Amino acid sequence: MDIYFDVATIGEALQGLKPAEDNATLELAPFYKSFLACSEANVVIGINRLGLKATWLSKMVDNPIGRTLVSTIKAFGVDTSYLKWVKNGRVGIMYLELGSYPRLNRVIYDRKNTTASQLQISELDWGFIRRSRLIHLSGITTALSANCQEVVEKAIREANRMDRIVSYDLNYRSTLWESALKARAVYQGLLTKYKINLLFIRLNEAGELFGLDGSPEEIIRGIKKEFNCCNVVLSLGGDGSLVLNNQQELYRGKVYNVVIENRLGVGDSFIAGFLYGYLTKGIEKALDYAAAMAALKLSIPNRNHPLITKEQVEQLIDDEKAKIVIEPGRPGKTTYLINR
Repeated sequence: MDIYFDVATIGEALQGLKPAEDNATLELAPFYKSFLACSEANVVIGINRLGLKATWLSKMVDNPIGRTLVSTIKAFGVDTSYLKWVKNGRVGIMYLELGSYPRLNRVIYDRKNTTASQLQISELDWGFIRRSRLIHLSGITTALSANCQEVVEKAIREANRMDRIVSYDLNYRSTLWESALKARAVYQGLLTKYKINLLFIRLNEAGELFGLDGSPEEIIRGIKKEFNCCNVVLSLGGDGSLVLNNQQELYRGKVYNVVIENRLGVGDSFIAGFLYGYLTKGIEKALDYAAAMAALKLSIPNRNHPLITKEQVEQLIDDEKAKIVIEPGRPGKTTYLINR
């Protein structure tokens, strides 16, 4: 069977609810707006917006809420033909309170025993691995249940067997795990047992979960040494990002001064840009696309999807006046970019 998809991913779609009034608190909001919440869907929406083909897999209850969420994903050109539909179940809810500095975003999950968390290996058509160049997975899906851990591990194992590219976003969410120790054990099992071509990890995750400290350069080398990852992408928040490849070459991403309208989904946009650049132009250019996608996403109000075009990304990449280059050994300038 020929390759058809550039990127495939597995994840849970939630019904997001946020106060109808911008920047209102959950406690005082009389009305709420509904929206799609799904990290993995955000990534492949971004992939499709940049011109590649992507598919999203999950398990979804066939009711008006489930159909609306799936229709939203399909509307952005993402394939959902491998989705498992069931008649009974529940869609999880994510309550979101958007904050302005210094008040951070606040998220409350109601996603216990959801339909997606009960996804089993036997319910998926694993032919999607053969049809895809790259399989993107996340720590969120891994954390949902023992079943989902098995699904993620199966996807990585099959991708390794078929020599497909594996991308893994650690995306640690403490509220989804019984403890940080449990999360660490599961992550270590996956990252040491299998070949991971691209590992996305935040600076705070490296310290909190794996006890790594020191300079960002020391931390990224520590990650590379400890896990079976060909390329490690370390996000540094306002100081950009680092990539250490399989040849031990270190690349530093650019950052941009931006006016923040919305921080939600910025990390997913960063990954979408990186995967696009990685698949089309190589790892060094991937950082350019990632940083530009993240900066542009920060400027989009009221949406967590990366509603960004390839032309916008490349225009920003080519705009030398917009870039702030952080040189090795030099303190980073204060910026508004929070790219993960």
